[in-house]
Amino acid sequence: MAAAKTLLLRAIGWAYLLSPAATNAVDRLQAALDEDGDCHGPDHCALNAVQRRASVEREDEPRSCGFNFSHCFAEPPAGGKLLDLRPGEFESLLVPAPAPNGTAQDMASLRFSLMANSVSTVLHQWQFLSDENIFAYSPAVGANLEKTAPTLSACIMAFYKPIRQVKDYFKEKIQRPRPFQTHTSVKPCMPEETSFSYPSGHATFYSATSELLVPWFRAHSQRLEYIGVSGSKARALCGVHYKSDENAGMKLGKMAAIEIMQTPQWQSFVAKPSQQVLQ
Repeated sequence: MAAAKTLLLRAIGWAYLLSPAATNAVDRLQAALDEDGDCHGPDHCALNAVQRRASVEREDEPRSCGFNFSHCFAEPPAGGKLLDLRPGEFESLLVPAPAPNGTAQDMASLRFSLMANSVSTVLHQWQFLSDENIFAYSPAVGANLEKTAPTLSACIMAFYKPIRQVKDYFKEKIQRPRPFQTHTSVKPCMPEETSFSYPSGHATFYSATSELLVPWFRAHSQRLEYIGVSGSKARALCGVHYKSDENAGMKLGKMAAIEIMQTPQWQSFVAKPSQQVLQ
């Protein structure tokens, strides 16, 4: 009887997720996130996902919503332009990669997560749907980061760019398929993606940016860490990644952020930020 009741409640929950009311709620949430990513003039540049990816630019390239890396500093940074990270420095973290079709532990974790996910768990994971969205950290600091601290947000994303490039390098090198591509019985509770699975880009982003934000919001370090971990785990919980993808992304994000924070550019950013950053 208890098992039947559990199955009934789970069926009702999934029916709700597919209902127009739930779909409209998700659409409104995504619309709000999209609006927060729009440009609102040169003084209110909240960078959207595409603009954030181009936030470190050459002098001859167009600026993303008026942002340039030099805006992060009160004076020219030590060491000049931020250099790329070398993928070879992270080879031992990520290689050899797990089995392309998932390890036994991956599959056990995946099946358990998809079977045990409640409605509230699934809806919670959708808070981390957008990739490279620093807006997700707003609850940790009690303010909309992209709107109240647009330059700081853009600078954090600029320092994240070399980390993303390393993540992309290993995705292309390893080319691990997504779980649902190899195992057709896996039905994710998030939109399916076709990019390679290892390491998880979301886990890399959330693990790295939580580290990069702590020096600016030390009083909220535990909250930042909580959001970083939650965002990192969301994709595997919903079947879009294997657990080992998530673990690799979290390790890469954390270690790469530590490397970034040792650069002279980051040291200049923290020691002598521009007035735009501090506003």
